[in-house]
Amino acid sequence: MLKALFIQLKSDFQSTLHTNNTIIDSKNLTISTQIELIKTQNDLIEFQKSKLQSEPSNQQQHIFTSTNIDAEEKERRRCIVIAKFPESSKTTPSERIEEDNKNVKLLLDEMEIEANVIETFRMGSKKNSESGEIKHRLLKVRLQTSGQAKNVLRNAKNIKKSTTFKDHKILLRKSMCADERKFEKEIFKKQKERIAELQKSKPHNEYTIYAGKICIKNNGGKPTKINDPLNDAKFSKPNSNSLQTPIKNQSFLSSSPTPVKEQ
Repeated sequence: MLKALFIQLKSDFQSTLHTNNTIIDSKNLTISTQIELIKTQNDLIEFQKSKLQSEPSNQQQHIFTSTNIDAEEKERRRCIVIAKFPESSKTTPSERIEEDNKNVKLLLDEMEIEANVIETFRMGSKKNSESGEIKHRLLKVRLQTSGQAKNVLRNAKNIKKSTTFKDHKILLRKSMCADERKFEKEIFKKQKERIAELQKSKPHNEYTIYAGKICIKNNGGKPTKINDPLNDAKFSKPNSNSLQTPIKNQSFLSSSPTPVKEQ
């Protein structure tokens, strides 16, 4: 009888021990799962933290780039470009720069335009034309304000008032970025092709490109702009908040029309 009781107690003890071990294993598994979950959450937190730390840098880079573009655009608005402006024959670079400054100021005075010239510089390297003559490089002029630059372009016709430079066939245009210059070049090519077509269909008219527009040349008068889609083409900078210059100076401006044959 005692033996049977002992066997029963032993069996109950083993059963209880097994149950306890099962509970402990289950708890250990739960704890292990929770630890893994915590690790995963920590990893996610670190990832989000790293992402948040990198975003300001990306935003700052975007702001820095946008600021640079805006600054360059504002700088261009203050500038004009002069073509066919006689180059100085002085010996030293400083003397040539000084003479360019002096001549630009003289030109503006004779055009009766108030503008403060900050600096001038030649664009590109010196080259000779096909005839062997020295080809005058473009002259970029930075004025004090964008308003002064607009005023100069708006009054380009006053070049004819200049007694010193009126015979040099000086041309003026605004300063443009590389994309805009490419656009202008493509439009100019299409305008010349369009003029060739018009001359064949309407030979009694003489067409010209004046102030960046296809026009009919009037003897002794200002060219008349024709109704053509190319005359409405405008450069639009992608993803830019920059204001467009309201002056219709898609190419060089001068005091007189330029015949097609001379383009």
